[in-house]
Amino acid sequence: MKKYILLIVLSLFLISDASAFDGMIKKKIFTFGEKEELDSLLLYDIFHHNAPEDFQTPNVPTVAVVGKGGKFILGIGGNVKAVMGWDIGHPIESADEFITSQIPMTPMNGDNSRFSFSARQTHLFINFVALPGTGNEIGAFISANLLNGYLPTLQFAYLKYRGIQAGYDYSLFSDPSCGAPAVDYEGPSSNTTNPVGGINYTWEPNPHGRWELAVGLEMPQTSFTTVDGRTRWVYQRAPDIPLAAKYAWQSGSSWVRASAILRTLTYRNELLERNKSRFGYGFQLSGAWNIADPLTLYYQGVWGKGIASMIQDTLDENLDMTPSDGDDSLSPVMLWGGFASLEYAISDRWTASATYSHVRSYVPRFTGGSEAWGDLYKYAQYVSANVFYDLTSYFEIGMEYIWGRRANNDGLKCSDNRIQMSFQLSF
Repeated sequence: MKKYILLIVLSLFLISDASAFDGMIKKKIFTFGEKEELDSLLLYDIFHHNAPEDFQTPNVPTVAVVGKGGKFILGIGGNVKAVMGWDIGHPIESADEFITSQIPMTPMNGDNSRFSFSARQTHLFINFVALPGTGNEIGAFISANLLNGYLPTLQFAYLKYRGIQAGYDYSLFSDPSCGAPAVDYEGPSSNTTNPVGGINYTWEPNPHGRWELAVGLEMPQTSFTTVDGRTRWVYQRAPDIPLAAKYAWQSGSSWVRASAILRTLTYRNELLERNKSRFGYGFQLSGAWNIADPLTLYYQGVWGKGIASMIQDTLDENLDMTPSDGDDSLSPVMLWGGFASLEYAISDRWTASATYSHVRSYVPRFTGGSEAWGDLYKYAQYVSANVFYDLTSYFEIGMEYIWGRRANNDGLKCSDNRIQMSFQLSF
């Protein structure tokens, strides 16, 4: 008990004393329990490998419990994040997610600016690994945030064993580690980081090599524009099939990743009284290039048909399929998107980045539908610039500016500007 109390006091002292972190790397993990033979950097690598690949949060705890004989390690961590923002233009409702597709196209008179304050990005996670460092290593990860009206909401939950992962995590189609830090939880509009349920297998030909290959089966997310009395959405009957290949160099700080996804999109033809299916597919190229030690370029390009639900900005825009052939059938919609981010490490404590993102859809004209053709999303642009300061290795302050614009098929365009500041304590 004295050891636990001493650890808590030491942790609080380090958090409160900024000077104690001068020259201290963020990979330091305090351990207590049965043994202390596991090196801090080894612990970081084990936890990091078991955590989701998320450019926003590393999901590596500061304090870990080591089981008897080092047969298991348990980390409980998270972050408390407060965000203060001010929107000018057509304010987006969410204070945490700047989703350009949700820019109001017909706002109420007088609603041209909005002040907001939120702590909903706060999250908590459990990172557990049994038999760490052995061939039978088993991992479990679960996390929740407060984005759903300050109610705990599942973010990730999965198991890992020998390259097999089953549960709820980012799709294999996405590259969630590709991106610069941001105050905005959403990130670039063209990102494909939407969590899904599924099972996948990742193969590394050489555990310390540069190649990584993966294949999976995933729960499909779909949204269609249907025509009352003619077509309707039905339960999907086949899993999505993602494939990915990644090549890394410069000790993993630079990489290129190619991925593809195959989809079967099923709907009901009410006139024929039977279900019909169409084929959807998508391709993505992404990666990072450490141009020089302080400067890194992140990039991503995605193209496909029937993959609107895979992209953050078009997830709920009913653009996987829309009416065609006299409104009696549905066809997959073609779209593409991409972003580029430059991140610059000004010093050990200061980091700055800038991002541009674009998404565009090509919806064929139709006369009927649950939504009018002219009101549907055509394209959106997203621009952001930010700077972060690490007061300590645990406490970070950020400032960010975002501009976004949405355009509909009928030519209507609306934009929003957001200035925001964040205060984040990670543990």
